[in-house]
Amino acid sequence: MKSMPGIIGGSGISRFDGLEQPAWRRVETPWGDPSGELLLGQLDGAPVAFLPRPLAPARTSGIRRSE
Repeated sequence: MKSMPGIIGGSGISRFDGLEQPAWRRVETPWGDPSGELLLGQLDGAPVAFLPRPLAPARTSGIRRSE
């Protein structure tokens, strides 16, 4: 996976509306595993990754899971 900008959610930011081609994906990093799956997609044509905090509310949004 190439590097890309990432957004970490927090209080009041548990969803990422407007993300094109959204897909959940578990990733590995040289610094260890993230706390959960990332929501990958595009924003205005640029790739972005979103890590919702807390995880549960955003993960139930019905977006497909990518391998």
